[in-house]
Amino acid sequence: MSRYQAVLTSAADVRPQPISWLWDKWIARGKISILAGAGGCGKTTLALSLAAINSIGAAWPDGTPSHGAGKTLIWSAEDDIEDTLTPRLIAAGANLNSVFFVSGRQNEHGELQPFNPARDLSLLNERAEQIGGVSLLLVDPIVSLVSGDMHRANDVRNALQQLVDFAARWNCSVLGKV
Repeated sequence: MSRYQAVLTSAADVRPQPISWLWDKWIARGKISILAGAGGCGKTTLALSLAAINSIGAAWPDGTPSHGAGKTLIWSAEDDIEDTLTPRLIAAGANLNSVFFVSGRQNEHGELQPFNPARDLSLLNERAEQIGGVSLLLVDPIVSLVSGDMHRANDVRNALQQLVDFAARWNCSVLGKV
């Protein structure tokens, strides 16, 4: 006989909670949303426009008012922060003081090393604490979190759990690009 047993929760004991939204009915807080499409169709431009809106607390594209300005973290393995991402944020009217790029990790000797989201996502919790929280995390590409076999559902699910935990801890929206 196993020392473990399944834990059951009666639906009658569950207190339903409303979903908290960054952008009402589009991007939930504490959850992962996926932005998918063919290469070159504007996913990065759209994601950075949303980051800009978040940074200044402007109305969302459908006119829905935001809940105020917030901070955005961006990890991108596909675009350069100097010649692509920052110019697009400027064009979108972002408050650049509220947008932070994850540009590496620093070891105990002060040496800068590449940031690997599959290994280093836990380091973002410390930095999020230091900047006073985060309301949006952009991950490009989101599959970079998978260190195992991307074709195995359990490897993908396990890899994304740390992202789910980050979103829940900060009540932030995670927008992953594929």
